[in-house]
Formats: sequence, C-alpha cells, structure tokens
Amino acid sequence: MKKSLLSILACPRCEGEIELKPGETIKNGEVISGSLQCLNCGLGLPIIEGVPCMLLPEQQQQELEGFTSQWQYRFSGKFEGASSLYGSNPEDRIEHILAKFVCPIQPNEWILDAGCGSAEMTFAMAQKNPQAQIVGLELSKAVRLAARQAGSVANIHFVQGDVMNPPLKKTTFRKIYSMGVLHHTSNTKTAFEHVASLLSNYGDMVIWLYPDPLESPANIPYYAVRDVVFMGMGHKIPSELRFWSIRTYSLAILPLIIVARFFWKYFFDFGQKMDWFLLQNHSFEEINEATSFWEKLDLLETYQTICFWLFDDITPEFQFRHKKQEVIQWFQENKFDEVHADNIGTYWGKRLVNN
Repeated sequence: MKKSLLSILACPRCEGEIELKPGETIKNGEVISGSLQCLNCGLGLPIIEGVPCMLLPEQQQQELEGFTSQWQYRFSGKFEGASSLYGSNPEDRIEHILAKFVCPIQPNEWILDAGCGSAEMTFAMAQKNPQAQIVGLELSKAVRLAARQAGSVANIHFVQGDVMNPPLKKTTFRKIYSMGVLHHTSNTKTAFEHVASLLSNYGDMVIWLYPDPLESPANIPYYAVRDVVFMGMGHKIPSELRFWSIRTYSLAILPLIIVARFFWKYFFDFGQKMDWFLLQNHSFEEINEATSFWEKLDLLETYQTICFWLFDDITPEFQFRHKKQEVIQWFQENKFDEVHADNIGTYWGKRLVNN
C-alpha cells in the first residue's frame, strides 16, 4: 500500500478519516503490513500483503469465498492467459471504456475500477494513463494476488472493500468504471448509488450490467446455463467440483459454439429479414462489435474462454438482469447528464451536480 492512498480512504463504518498506526512494515516504499485506524470511531483495520482490508469485522470473519476461487484459478493458468479477459484483450476493453469518457484524463486525478477482479483492466488503465492514480476495489481475497504484481507500477493502488459500502471518500474520483460487477450484489441499484457517490462534479462513469434477456436475446443461452442447467445453485457447489463441472460442460458444447461462431451472421441476417421480435433491438454492427473477439481465438483459446465465461456465470450468488430504461433512470436520479446506453448492457454518463 502506498501512503498516498490514505488521503482517499474512509472508514467503512462511519466514513471517518483513516490513519496509519505506528509499527508498519515497509518494503520498497510500500506498506506491506500494519494497521489502520479510524480517527472518528476507532475501528481498526489490517493491512494484509500490502492491501488495506477495509471490510467491517463481521465481513472479515466470513469466508467471503465469492469470486476468490475464480481469480485463483485464473492466476494459476487454469483459464485464459494473461493477455485475454473474457476472450478479448484487456487493453482493448480499456480503450472501449476510455472512448466513453466525455472529458480527457487529467494529471493526478483518481480513477476507480469498482470490482476489479483479477485486475487486468486495472493494470491496463494504469499503463495507458501513467499521469493518473488508478484504484482497484475488490471484495474478494483475489485483490491480494493482484497487488503482488503491482509493486513496479507507480500509479496503481488496491483496496479490499465492498461496493455496497465502499471505504473511500465521497466525490474523490473523476472517472469510475465498473464492468460486470454491480449486478452481482444483493441490490444493483443500491450498489450503483454507493459507487456513484464517489464521483466528483463533472466526473464520468461507465458501467456494464447484464441486460434483460428480451432486450438482449443473445444472452439467453448464457443465462440458461445458470438458470436451467445448474438451476441457479452453482454458487453452492464446492469450487473444485464447480470447476470440473464447467470444464466438462464447456467441452460438450464446444462443437455448438464453433458452429455458431461461423454461422451467426447468416442467422442474424435471416432473422432481421424475417423481422423476428427478439432481434429487433440490435443492429448488425452492434452485435458484431460485441462478438468479433471470438473470430480471433483458436480452438484451445475458445475452450478456455467458454470455461471462464461459464464459471463466471454460475459462481455468484446474485445475478440480476436489468432493462435499459431502468438503469438510465438510476443515472438520472443521481444527477447524471448526457446518459447513454447501447443494447448490450453498457451505460455511461457525466455527472453535473452531486447529491
């Protein structure tokens, strides 16, 4: 942990100021271990493996397995390689996000990756914007695995914390992105509001959420794996059994994926000509942009990507899907202007006034 991070941390209990207690261990300018304390309520918080654990005591005592096993498998090379995240290059994903920001990134401004997972996108954002300070916030213990790789990156910070109760000062960040995270909390709208409260005046926010199946029918087969094949109980399966179940299932459907990869354009074109209801919300360009990465993968990469996608699909306890107008309304209620959305779950807007 870099000491500069203290300037934006806030107590997860009372939002008070945080100080570093004496007795810390420092290595190469980083605080590797030690204790933090709230100046208001006195709550003590540990620094573990260089990461401030900003979880309430009751959360620290829980197993908090969540996505930890998924990221551990990924770090150990059992899913995609480091240059691929859900089938696409993390740098390409960051370029997609940067294109949505209305204002250019300024020197020394803080940018938040809310729910950073294995942090490939956090690293990509830091490397593309060395003049800014990038924070990866993650609930699972996997954030410590990511932090081990961050020692040589001067502008990157990691915090173990909950997006439902972010331990960061309000209105701190000029840019926030959260890709595929908020819908895995117990209440997506509440999570959105808490994360949005961290954004400053005239700040930009980009999120991606699972879209409603009727508004994005391409997701229906994906949702069916969780809802029908695993009956919504995948998160209750022991992680190792879940891992091998997904690898077996992915191998079984691999031929179907290969066929679909080559013929979906003809299918889409036919459906558009026939005016199928489920395809009316999409343009060819939009679907092609969202799926073009499949064409770049070889057979093994395709299999590994399917495994990662489906493990990600069935692992969380919660997986909500939202209608476009519903999410746009959240932005508007939180004083965002210039709110935009595509038909595959991406939303972005600029905030003019804080609540």
